[in-house]
Amino acid sequence: MNPRTTIILLLAALGFGAWLLFVDRKGETTKQREEAARKALRIEPARVTGFTYTAGTNLTVTCAKQNDKWRLTAPVAARADAGAVDRLLSGLADMKRGEVVTEQDRTQRNTKLADYGLETPRCSVALDLGGRRQTVLFGRSAPVGGAIYLKDAERGDVVATDAAVTNNFPAHAVALRDRALLSGSAFDVKRLDLRGGGRLVQLAKNEKGDWQMQQPLVARADRAAVQGVLDAVFDWKVADFAADGVADFTPYGLDENAVKVTLNAGDKANEQVLLVGKPAGTNAAQVYACTPPEKSVYAVSTDALAKVSCKINDLRDRRLFTLSGYDIAGLRVQQGEKKLELKKDAQGEWAITQPRPAKADGARVQEFITQLTGVKIEDFLDQSAANPGALGLAEPAWRITLLKTGAAAATNAPAKAVPGEDAQTLLVSGQPRPSGRLAARLEHEATPYEIPAAALTNLTADPLVFRSRDILMLNAADVLKLTLVRGGATQVVERASATNDFAVVTPAKGPAEGNLVAEVLSTFCFLRAQSLVAADDKELGKYGLLQPELALMLSLKGDASLAKTVLIGGATAGGRYAMIRGQDVVFVLDEPAALLLTRDWLKPAAPAAPATNEIPRAQTNTHAAAGTQP
Repeated sequence: MNPRTTIILLLAALGFGAWLLFVDRKGETTKQREEAARKALRIEPARVTGFTYTAGTNLTVTCAKQNDKWRLTAPVAARADAGAVDRLLSGLADMKRGEVVTEQDRTQRNTKLADYGLETPRCSVALDLGGRRQTVLFGRSAPVGGAIYLKDAERGDVVATDAAVTNNFPAHAVALRDRALLSGSAFDVKRLDLRGGGRLVQLAKNEKGDWQMQQPLVARADRAAVQGVLDAVFDWKVADFAADGVADFTPYGLDENAVKVTLNAGDKANEQVLLVGKPAGTNAAQVYACTPPEKSVYAVSTDALAKVSCKINDLRDRRLFTLSGYDIAGLRVQQGEKKLELKKDAQGEWAITQPRPAKADGARVQEFITQLTGVKIEDFLDQSAANPGALGLAEPAWRITLLKTGAAAATNAPAKAVPGEDAQTLLVSGQPRPSGRLAARLEHEATPYEIPAAALTNLTADPLVFRSRDILMLNAADVLKLTLVRGGATQVVERASATNDFAVVTPAKGPAEGNLVAEVLSTFCFLRAQSLVAADDKELGKYGLLQPELALMLSLKGDASLAKTVLIGGATAGGRYAMIRGQDVVFVLDEPAALLLTRDWLKPAAPAAPATNEIPRAQTNTHAAAGTQP
């Protein structure tokens, strides 16, 4: 393209873009102007830093914004209801312009401000706008249309607007007071102190959002329970404003004997204190409360009092393990000398690493972990009085360790794994408590617990419980020969390299029953046990496996050592005992699989054609031509 043409097109595009921007801005400005023209007055709530509402001679309420929060400054110093203030200011800003009566119109009509109720307004709102004050006067209602007359004190026009704007005006100062005892959000609180009744509970939230008890003992706190206390406190509302400008709070029970709630959002400047004292007069359903340094006393419902007066153990975490079941990559179970260790690899597959490496049943391992992590603490034992020897925890009956994903599991666990975060070890006593429960303790925590004995019913160090029931996983296409020994007789089928079909070679050669061979391959190449019975059991006779009734060998491509032989022994409930020659596990094979091996693999010969007296057609025609009888 010609460079000159390119420059011309570029300039044209830039010019078009500038025109679009101009039109867009002009359209936006026009829209804003049209919107402003429909408003009764120009009021910008965001610029308002304070206001005074006056109604007659009996009501004057002044509010000011301090540190981005609204407060009443008259007739009482108190927190303002931000929602009520916002509704009042938004209502003023959104007032629609109705009839406009100018000074000239009033002259022509021979009317005065008094005729519109604006010489002595029914109420007024004086807005502080950062050094400038705008006062809006409200007069009488218009004769028709549900409107009210108003006027900017600095302007001459009288404007009619919807009288509904006055619905947001306070009937008394209390209407603009904040009825919440505390300001802010429960989720911003980082420290919580509860005092009262000779009890002190101090809690702190860590960076992960978990609550920790720091007094009267160091322990895990229940996040939901602490959040419940915070929610109750922040939802606590003032039922009545009992007194303002109070100098002595003692008559209200708001002294050193009061229930004290202290909340800290990160620093002293964001700390709030709530005191709860005596019953409010004769109303047993209400108590007095105050929020220093405010000089007011409130009457509040007793509903939330039980939350802030809760017992220490009500706030403690009752989870036995805090690691999530799906974050666990290692498991160790030790019962006396028996040790079981399992590990999950990067692909999420579980394997037994001790006492002998083997593939694990991932679903069963995960179910076991889910049961463990679901156990709840029934009771907390006294830390100072708990004797490990007396509790049976000095030499526990069980040691159970869970390792988090990312921390090495099983035999190569590193010392750098952080107790409680990367690894948690539970010690369980074998001595039942008087309550029937068991004593237990996490190794990285000082406090022992009581847990239900039934919670560990399925606890075991037996590797067979977790071992995979997948016995064989072979590629059927790799099987070249099947050898079946049954009752001393041997049958062999081999795959023909040319046709890939199987044929019987022993005891007599012939075509194999293809469907039967395919069914045998399908069953035994992907062999899964009904159940696992024993491992390393030297007494195989009791299973009928010393001299098995059936033996099936699958010979594979490659080295002869790749052959797998399934031994099938005596009958048991639901099937037959079986094992793989050279392996250690006795398992139960379902009966239909065993019955497959009792059938003959040789394809039956085709039946002979039936005998007949019918004379062949050709022979009949020959006799007829010769004139002779057959």
